[in-house]
Amino acid sequence: PLLLQFGLVALSNMICEGMMFDWSGLFYKDVIKVSDAWRTTGYICFMGCMTTGRMFADTLINYWGARKQLMLSGLVVTIGLLIAVAHPHIILSSIGFMLVGFGVSSVIPTIYGTVGRNAAPGQASIALASVSSVGFFGFLIGPPIIGFLSQAIGLRGAFFSVAILGIVTFLQAHRLKKYL
Repeated sequence: PLLLQFGLVALSNMICEGMMFDWSGLFYKDVIKVSDAWRTTGYICFMGCMTTGRMFADTLINYWGARKQLMLSGLVVTIGLLIAVAHPHIILSSIGFMLVGFGVSSVIPTIYGTVGRNAAPGQASIALASVSSVGFFGFLIGPPIIGFLSQAIGLRGAFFSVAILGIVTFLQAHRLKKYL
């Protein structure tokens, strides 16, 4: 059950990452209605902030602790996606996508480090493989799920649904306080 709980956080985070990788350009084209020259703006904002956030993740985790960092990450992802969805304008959506990048940046490193520390002696590699497999599954299934949701409720609605997954990260981090 513990690995499944950490796996749920990894899955939620990787669904969001997969969505941003594969659908941000279409969001900018179809929802914000930018020209083709500006289509990659959201992706660049997201990736730049995710990369920057990963460089500082350890510092933030050491400062706030893993639990608070995960809770903050979940909230930042949710707020970023809500801004992008509620105000589909190139500047506001770019700010939202930047927040999403910062939000997801420390989740996987935090989860993997925590799983490794909490694994039974000699079981860290199995625990990490299990959690990373669940997380990577999210990266693989996220984009097709977004496509399905886009057909059913529109791309803005699909992005909104992923914003809810940030709350999952927040709640799971709160729930796992004993291990973080």
